[in-house]
Amino acid sequence: MTCAALAAVVASAAAEPVRRIVLSDESRGRIHYYDSSDPSKCFFVKAEKTTWDMQRVGAAEPGKIGRYRYVCRNGFKVVDLDERRDVDEFRHPSLAGISSVSSLPDGGFIASVNPRGTKTNPKTRSVLLRRFSKDRRLVATYTCSGIFNARTMTLLPGGEEALIAHEKGFSRVRIPREDRDMEVTEMKHFKMPHSRNMYHAVPARDGKGYWTGAGYAVEAVRYDSDGKVQKVWPVAPSDGKKGYFIAEVRELSNGHLMVANWTGHGAADSKRGWQLIEFDESGKIAWTLYDPERFGSIHGFILLEAPGL
Repeated sequence: MTCAALAAVVASAAAEPVRRIVLSDESRGRIHYYDSSDPSKCFFVKAEKTTWDMQRVGAAEPGKIGRYRYVCRNGFKVVDLDERRDVDEFRHPSLAGISSVSSLPDGGFIASVNPRGTKTNPKTRSVLLRRFSKDRRLVATYTCSGIFNARTMTLLPGGEEALIAHEKGFSRVRIPREDRDMEVTEMKHFKMPHSRNMYHAVPARDGKGYWTGAGYAVEAVRYDSDGKVQKVWPVAPSDGKKGYFIAEVRELSNGHLMVANWTGHGAADSKRGWQLIEFDESGKIAWTLYDPERFGSIHGFILLEAPGL
């Protein structure tokens, strides 16, 4: 290779956008740190399955990766990726069937729970929201009747409302603050266009609708505020890779959308499809992450650095 050709290769590599991402790996029980600029910086820490609903805890200090909370059996754990160890853990018998947890403005937290038996009996289908105080006492249980199999809960700014993604779509609900058990008010229900098991719903950046990871529909779907479907971005097979279950979604400022592509419960299922998929503003695939040796089946991620973040 000539000096000019080598210089061109080096310049091309230097121009490649850097992506730093934290990923939750259900099938292998890991929390990963990924840095596209330097493979030697990539690592993982062992985590307790299911590693659902990973969220950053607090603001990361300059030069630090930070702490992340994830859901596991009957509660949650917090891992410090700079120290590469667990730093907090909480369990409670009322959290059997927990799927998601969100911090409240008062220092407490609220968790979505799928009670046993509600999938098979339509008359008793519900999702429970367990609210805990700042000192982690259970203070109330709120019942969301008529929906079931909650996957993630996105608390909206102010903590008064939330989006709950579930078996047949997602619901916008008002979160009570009374310290007593009561029914939750559903403000709006957004139905899936087809298939089942919506995984994630987040407000669109323009404040005029929502983006969703539509589970087994293998699509990212954009709704307007009234529930009308505006865009559907399916994952078409390419180069032997497929979409299996579209989980968490992140909208970027450049109009792109990144999604997690969950591919199965088995450790080797990562070979079936990309781990992450990034769509451009027209819905075409702009970037993918595929490393089946490093990653298992990914359903959640947090972007630390990426184009358009």
